[in-house]
Amino acid sequence: MDIEHDAQHLYVARGNGLFVIDKATGEETVFSAREGTLDYTPISLAMYGDDLWIGTAEGKVLCYNDCSIQTYDWDINGHVTNIAFDSKGNMYVSSIAGRGYRIIIQTKTVEEQIETFNRLSGGITGHLCIDGNDALWIGNYFGTVMTKYGLGKYIKGKGTQYMISDNPDWPGYYVMSMTVDDDGCMWYLNYGNSETGNWLTKIEDDEVAESYECPCYGWDMMFDRQQRLWMLGSNGPLFMMKNGVFSNYSCSEETNLWTCIDIDGDDIYIGTDIGVLKFNEENFEMVQTGLSTPSGIASMTAAKATTSPIFDLQGRRLSGKPEKGIYIQDGKKRIVK
Repeated sequence: MDIEHDAQHLYVARGNGLFVIDKATGEETVFSAREGTLDYTPISLAMYGDDLWIGTAEGKVLCYNDCSIQTYDWDINGHVTNIAFDSKGNMYVSSIAGRGYRIIIQTKTVEEQIETFNRLSGGITGHLCIDGNDALWIGNYFGTVMTKYGLGKYIKGKGTQYMISDNPDWPGYYVMSMTVDDDGCMWYLNYGNSETGNWLTKIEDDEVAESYECPCYGWDMMFDRQQRLWMLGSNGPLFMMKNGVFSNYSCSEETNLWTCIDIDGDDIYIGTDIGVLKFNEENFEMVQTGLSTPSGIASMTAAKATTSPIFDLQGRRLSGKPEKGIYIQDGKKRIVK
């Protein structure tokens, strides 16, 4: 569902728990409802200082530090799908219900609710990112009129502005992937029908600075320290863009869905339906995560789970197995015909 890292650990949010992996030793600490060490289902991650912040399918936000978990209930409606931080200590979260929240980290209080997409458009907020001016950018997909409301920009005191609606010459339609480069410029990748195609666009001072027709419409993308932009195909390959030139790297592992990316130095981690892939020096390998040992220690009352949770492809938790279609359980893609 999501991947983050700090100097010592790799953090992996899966549908069946939070996995904390020591990068030096490979030792794994597991927090999971199945094992009685976590009450909630982690679906989004973000680092702020030494703290790992975790958005859950139950609408709660958790803070993890040194094997201790603190739970915050801010009455968030729906899944906490994304978390981002600005330079002033404001945390922004988005929910599946189409609302965002600005939370003051110092006081742990909600200061403002934010509109993440127009109420008439519907959709899902796929990504949040903060540019070099501390503006919050919001990427949306699905819905009925995402051609206009796929890209939002929020500034305190001004509310949410829909940039494609206000700038119809910008590449539009669904926006899932966004990231910020070292200069603080925001990049977004739109995808849509055959008429619009997929375009990777750089925004600087609210103007289109660069735009390239893109060979993929991946779920996530990120710059490395060399300012190469890495993007995911929906089921591979891994794409890299430098100065408008795209390269791709195919993986021999059999997967069905690539969902998220995290870059730690020269290592690129990719979340897939079968687990985490690690890419380094043009080679892929699987990072093993499992639930063999209930090693998590959580400061909360554990809720035992008899079955692992079920999600649709957008990360929304389902009440049960669908009668027909595709769903994800235990991190694996399953099909009911």
